[in-house]
Amino acid sequence: GISMGGMIAFQLATDHPQIPGSLTIINSGPELIPRRPAEYAMVAKRLFFAHVLPLPTVAHGLARLLLPKPEQAELRAIFEQRWKENDRRAYLASLRALIGWGVSKRLDRINCPVMVVSGDRDYTPVEKKREYVSLLGDARLAVVEDSGHATPVDQPEAFNRLLLDFLAGCRQPAATES
Repeated sequence: GISMGGMIAFQLATDHPQIPGSLTIINSGPELIPRRPAEYAMVAKRLFFAHVLPLPTVAHGLARLLLPKPEQAELRAIFEQRWKENDRRAYLASLRALIGWGVSKRLDRINCPVMVVSGDRDYTPVEKKREYVSLLGDARLAVVEDSGHATPVDQPEAFNRLLLDFLAGCRQPAATES
């Protein structure tokens, strides 16, 4: 899962550890609990703009933030078009639901292999991800260079290579009959 999808994956894996065979968490984390003034400010700013600005304006700003390079213009346009079609109430509800959410204290329940992928320029510093990866049993952190929050989109070849290698290592050998 990427971003919110990673949070959903963490929730599933801590609530029902028997379900996932593996987890790939991309530019996400096991909580969104502001603790420092800068974190409170970031959350407040995000909520303020989400409530005040029209969705097309939010989409435009996010597209520029996620895909800032000139050669990403086509990807920006696609992202912006798709994003502004979101339901505003659902978007605001999802933002409010995430703030204060966390499963960090239950990470020991996750018993499957985990790969955490971080863009080197993601919102959440790589060091934060390194901290929570150290709390997981069978987990590794992969950092993708020259990537922001949209790693599968801005660095698809590097991401796909990491994912396929991870999944290949997670395959269980077929049971043999006696």
